[in-house]
Amino acid sequence: MDIFVKRVMPTYRNSTSAAVAVMYRGNQGTPAKVSFRPDRLGLDYAGGYRVTDVFTGENLGSVTADQTVTYKVNPNGVRLVRFDVKPSKIPEEYHEKKNATGPAFSVENMGRTGWYGDEL
Repeated sequence: MDIFVKRVMPTYRNSTSAAVAVMYRGNQGTPAKVSFRPDRLGLDYAGGYRVTDVFTGENLGSVTADQTVTYKVNPNGVRLVRFDVKPSKIPEEYHEKKNATGPAFSVENMGRTGWYGDEL
């Protein structure tokens, strides 16, 4: 499993948006579940991010830097997700930078029971 992060526009108060590509190099079985926190990938804007699937245009909701997100990725597939900074008031609880510990991401083997989604 490989994860790539590329800073993209727009920016807000010196924080940038990012495109995150999750590439699953496995060639057998079913999709892998990949979980990560944006702050573990360097996306630490306290105001949060609007998340969009780049290929489908699907709105995946909003997340804060310390929330765990989970996506499924097909074998030999790529999931490309865009994290756009949300121009908003920063919540008081985020004024102090939180220290993240543990692995940057986790992968769950889904077995050999089928592919993720018919559209992929």
